[in-house]
Amino acid sequence: MSITLSGGYYNDYLHGTHGHDWLDGREGNDTLFGYGGNDDLFGWSGNDDLYGDSGDDLLYGENGHDYLVGGYGHDTLSGGYGSDTLIGSDPDFFDSGYGEYDVLSGGYGADKFVLGDSYEAYYEGAGYATITDFNWNEGDKIQVHGSAHDYTLTPWGNGIDINYHGDVIGHVENTTNVIISQDFIFV
Repeated sequence: MSITLSGGYYNDYLHGTHGHDWLDGREGNDTLFGYGGNDDLFGWSGNDDLYGDSGDDLLYGENGHDYLVGGYGHDTLSGGYGSDTLIGSDPDFFDSGYGEYDVLSGGYGADKFVLGDSYEAYYEGAGYATITDFNWNEGDKIQVHGSAHDYTLTPWGNGIDINYHGDVIGHVENTTNVIISQDFIFV
C-alpha cells in the first residue's frame, strides 16, 4: 500500500506506510516519516525534520534549517536553502551505514554532513556517503567519530575520499579543498 499526503500552512506530522509513499509537508515546521518502502519526502518551507527509515528514499528539505535522516537503504538527501543537517544512514543502528551508498547535498547555507557520532564511524567496513557540494566558504562541516589522527584524506577522481583507519566512509565530490583540522567536527 502506498499513500500520498500533503500538509498545510501549519506544523504537520505526516506518517507513511511500508509502501512507496509521497509526503509533502508544505508550509510550517513539519515532521515527516516515510517508514518502509522507497519514499519521497518534501519539507518545503519551514524548519522540517524528515526521516526516510528503510528503503531507498529521496528526502528534500527545501527552504529552512532542516534535519534529514535517510535511514537504512541507499538514500539521496537534499537540504536546499538554509543550514541543514544531513545523515544518510540510521544513527540508531549498530554499524550504521554498513553496505549503504548515500548521496548528501546540502544546498545553500552552512550545512552539517554527518558521517559518525560519539559511538561509531558510519559506513565502516562497507559503503560510504557521497557529499556532492561541500563548501567551506558557506560554513559547511563534516561530523565524524573519534579524533583527527583517525582520519586521512585521499584524492580520488574529482574529489577527496575520507578514510577512517584506512576504510573509505565518505567521498567529497568536486573539490579537493577539505582540511581535517578546519572542516571536521569530532564527536
